[in-house]
Amino acid sequence: MRTKASTRPDEAPLPPAGRRPVLRVTALGVFAAGFLLLLAAVAAVLVGQITAKPLAAWLSMGYSAGAFICTVTAVAIRRRR
Repeated sequence: MRTKASTRPDEAPLPPAGRRPVLRVTALGVFAAGFLLLLAAVAAVLVGQITAKPLAAWLSMGYSAGAFICTVTAVAIRRRR
């Protein structure tokens, strides 16, 4: 006996309305990402000192800027709740 499917075979069924999203952005998670970017900035400085390449300085500044943005975002998320 076959039953009629509620959706077409090529469509995925919609998730229930009350479910939480799979990926939640939390203040702690964003702060942790900022900390990892800060560690990457330190590593870029270390590599730049050893190899004497100017690219490492630019990478370090970019990682530091990303860490700053993540920290500000984490504080904003925390204040919103």
